[in-house]
Order: sequence, then C-alpha cells, then structure tokens
Amino acid sequence: MDKKVTKEKNRMDLVANLAVILAALIVIATVVKNDWLAKPLHISQAQTALKGTKLQVPGVNWERAPRTLIMALSTECRFCIQSIPFYKRLTTETRGLDNPVPIIAVFPQQLSVAQAFVQTNQIHPDEVLSRSLQTMGISGTPTLLLVDNTGKVQEVWSGELSGSQESILIQQISSRN
Repeated sequence: MDKKVTKEKNRMDLVANLAVILAALIVIATVVKNDWLAKPLHISQAQTALKGTKLQVPGVNWERAPRTLIMALSTECRFCIQSIPFYKRLTTETRGLDNPVPIIAVFPQQLSVAQAFVQTNQIHPDEVLSRSLQTMGISGTPTLLLVDNTGKVQEVWSGELSGSQESILIQQISSRN
C-alpha cells in the first residue's frame, strides 16, 4: 500500500512540475512575442492619408514659419520612449539652423504630464501641447509631421525610425530652409 501511495505522489509531482514548466514557457513566449519580436508602428493608411491634408491644431499658427514639425508622442508609448535619444538630437541639431523649423510636441496626456516628460528626458521642443491625436487624424505614436505655413502636411514619419531614417529626417528638415 505504501508503494502505491508513493507512486501516486510521484505521478502528481511530475504532473505539477510539467504544469509549472508549461506555464513558464507560455510566459516566456508571451514576453518574447510582445517585447522582443514586436515591430514598431509603420505608416498606416490613415497616416499616409494625412499627407497633403490641412492639419487643424487649435492654438498653432502655421504662418509663423515656412515649415513646422509636429511630433505626436505619448508618455506611455514604448517606441516614443525608445526614440528619446533621437528626439533630443532632433531638437538640438535643428536649433542652429539659419531658419530653424519650429518643433511642437503634441501629447494625448495632460499638459503637466507631457511637460514633465519632455523636461525629464531633456527633449527641447519649441512648444508642448495636450491634444487629442485622433482629432488630428493621427492613429498611432510616434508620428512626426512636417507641415507647411498653410497647415498642409508635407511629410509623414510613423513609428520608431532606424538610425539612417533619423539622419535623413534631420537632413531633410535642415536642407529645406
């Protein structure tokens, strides 16, 4: 009788151990899928449709400069957070231009939260706004829009950019002055 109980206990231990291992594998697979294999947001059809449209952003005077760069970001966006070094570089390198392009950071979060985010991360846009991104036609973050002095969207960049894409964007902004 004692051998039968021991055998049953060993079988239950084996089943429990297999269940723990299976659960661990599921957790690991989920982490790998969501964090390591996730691709940054690419330009969606909605984002592409923005090009050539007139952007309505209350409080923004497009006529103050030939071009304005809108950075639609979120304090909760993983790709925005991963792109902070680029945003710092972007806001720093474009300052020294003869005719700098004003940079406006727009967040869906409250203004105080957005301002704390740019200050903490040493991003230096000319202005920080709190607006609904959907009302601007923006469906995901990060999205950068180059807008002319009439409010017409000239270029759209969406998602986390590669190093070469970042350099091209900065060059494009710098060379069009």
